[in-house]
Amino acid sequence: MKQRGVRFFMAAVLMFSIAACSSNVPKFSGFLGDYSGLEKGPDGGPDLVYKKPGVNFSKYHKLMVDKVIFYLSDDTKAIQPDVMKELADAFEKELVKHLNDAYPMVNQPGPDVLRIRIAITDVESSNPGLGTVGAVLPVGMAVNLVSNAATGSSVNVGSASIEAEFLDSTTGEVLGKIVDHKSGSTYDTATLKGEWGHTKKAFQEWAEMLRNWLDRVHGK
Repeated sequence: MKQRGVRFFMAAVLMFSIAACSSNVPKFSGFLGDYSGLEKGPDGGPDLVYKKPGVNFSKYHKLMVDKVIFYLSDDTKAIQPDVMKELADAFEKELVKHLNDAYPMVNQPGPDVLRIRIAITDVESSNPGLGTVGAVLPVGMAVNLVSNAATGSSVNVGSASIEAEFLDSTTGEVLGKIVDHKSGSTYDTATLKGEWGHTKKAFQEWAEMLRNWLDRVHGK
């Protein structure tokens, strides 16, 4: 009986570990198109990273950031469009707040301009059961409200994922890519304001992550 109990305990630990790991694996939306070359990111950085060999990001001093979009699969349900716009605007404000003072954001390509394409690819409110589901919107303009309980992530604490692509603004050459996922916690749910508090916190963290990376490549 003792051995059986030990085996049961070990099996439970293994199942918990698998579930925990699976919740941290980003899901590919298709936004980036090509996901080859992505590797595990550094501590404190994105989950997955691709950098073109030999690329010199320090020559780019300005940013041309495409409008942030939501890009999900055909079977994804969508929240009300006004909520989606609120989230997109919130992310863009975080980008301007954290980047524009040192890396001016422009709307024209140039030899020193880095173009960034960003998609939020998986968003779950901190209380999906209370989310008002609207009509299904086209691919590229939807927000996920489906619980990730099957993957082992915590339920009702919120989550968000991002995929981003970095290009030379004049040639369109892909220089880098990132994929990252952030899950909330019960502590977040208790302290962050609103149903989308965790999502907005993730936006802030991603903007800070981008600023820190730019500062490093520019020797700041």
